[in-house]
Amino acid sequence: MEVRKFIEKKNKTQGSAYIIEETVEMPEGGVYEGELIHDNVDDDTLTVCTGPKQSGTELPFTAAAPPGRPWARQIHVESSEPYIYISYEYQGDEVEADDINDVQNELVKVEKEINAINVEIKGDPTAFTWNRLMGVTETEE
Repeated sequence: MEVRKFIEKKNKTQGSAYIIEETVEMPEGGVYEGELIHDNVDDDTLTVCTGPKQSGTELPFTAAAPPGRPWARQIHVESSEPYIYISYEYQGDEVEADDINDVQNELVKVEKEINAINVEIKGDPTAFTWNRLMGVTETEE
């Protein structure tokens, strides 16, 4: 079973900001379009460079809010470099219904896997069981 890896969300701040740098491997063809990992980006701090920590060449880009999600940013960058580095400050993330739905979907996968394992080991005295894990070696009849 493969469980999705979630990006850590940051709580909103009052009067201060988080600073982030996203490393992006450029796709074949040299055009990257994607949504920034975090929300509530300070657009004035958004930069795209060919090197980490705002080094190398600064690249032109466009950024816009996706329809119906004014706190998010979609970015478009064109570059022949293998990697680009997107830096920005942000005030914290929004928790959206989609975020909660993603968590629920992954929990359902985990639940199904646990239930399948339970069914697989029930009734088989040679199977690995929780009792054996806890050190109980005799089975009750």
